[in-house]
Amino acid sequence: MKIWKVAFTSTALILLLSACGTSDETDSATPEETEEVAGDQEASEDTTDEQTETGEDTGEAAEEPEAAEPIGERVESDNQPFSLELVEGYSLTAEEPNRDVVYFNENDATFMRIETISKEEGDRTQLIDTLKQTIQASDSAGSLMEISSPTKLPIVDMPVGYEMDVEGGQVSGYVFETELHYVRATIYDVSDAMKTGEFIQMLSTLQTK
Repeated sequence: MKIWKVAFTSTALILLLSACGTSDETDSATPEETEEVAGDQEASEDTTDEQTETGEDTGEAAEEPEAAEPIGERVESDNQPFSLELVEGYSLTAEEPNRDVVYFNENDATFMRIETISKEEGDRTQLIDTLKQTIQASDSAGSLMEISSPTKLPIVDMPVGYEMDVEGGQVSGYVFETELHYVRATIYDVSDAMKTGEFIQMLSTLQTK
């Protein structure tokens, strides 16, 4: 009986010492070490949340911007090195060498003249001066105004534009650039049509080669 008591006491003492050792090891961690572990856990959680919100590492593909819807069939000039999208109800034809005309089928007094000039041969400042003179010649008494509103300019590189009200309508003109060319366009619009907005849309799709 005494032997069992001794054995029981020894076993209890061993368990007590083991428990004290475990408690001491746990309590021996410094406050700095405890805070560091907690900080690492929070940073890991924040990174996971951020990746989930941004779609990174979740297998989600980045969305690409949608291409603009075409406004009409793309046609190529057989007279100059350009193409553009032609709105239904309009036609493109050569007027003379290095000059094309897009006209409104229902009233060909409403039209846009297009000229492309190689950058090696042209001068932007001179083209703008000539454009202003051409518009002013439509009505010597008219007031030529520079176009400042982006909504009234074609969506192209380096656009500049002028407009003037004339008897029975409006004349407007633009100079802009492509990689290899300067482009000069003049729109003659009449009051019972007023298609300048559609001409500008078509001009915005012009590409040279």
